[in-house]
Amino acid sequence: MSSTKEEKIALIKKRVKAKEYEGIGGYGLVIFSIQYQELVDILGEPEDTYDDKTDAEWKFTFDGVSLYVYNWKNGVNYCGKLGGRPVEFITDWYIGGRDQEKATEFIEFIKNNRPGPYPEKEINEAEYEDINEIIRELDVVSFRKLQNIIDII
Repeated sequence: MSSTKEEKIALIKKRVKAKEYEGIGGYGLVIFSIQYQELVDILGEPEDTYDDKTDAEWKFTFDGVSLYVYNWKNGVNYCGKLGGRPVEFITDWYIGGRDQEKATEFIEFIKNNRPGPYPEKEINEAEYEDINEIIRELDVVSFRKLQNIIDII
């Protein structure tokens, strides 16, 4: 029997407690691919970030262990409007904290209980660099239009 999106989110929230982060610092433990909207569905809206290298961050506990998810140097705050990706289009996220094993377990748990379907938004590195080169030459309006086209593809 297939679970509904709401049932899967409820299952995830039994182990993932948004905004209950009690850690002091930490560091990037692992990178994983997930869409922004999926993170919002699971963890709620991101917290404000005051770092010029990140655009979105969620702090939470997973089975009582403090972790956080954030983007790093791939968004508008670090790369600017023409080189950075708006958070809605970021798919590469870091998990930070102090427990590598729990971070890896969190990723596997999310993968196995995805509330999707969320269509994958992946392009290879060469395509990404080609697109970024073109994007750097565009004005902001054209940039947004191109981002929307890429999202549809």
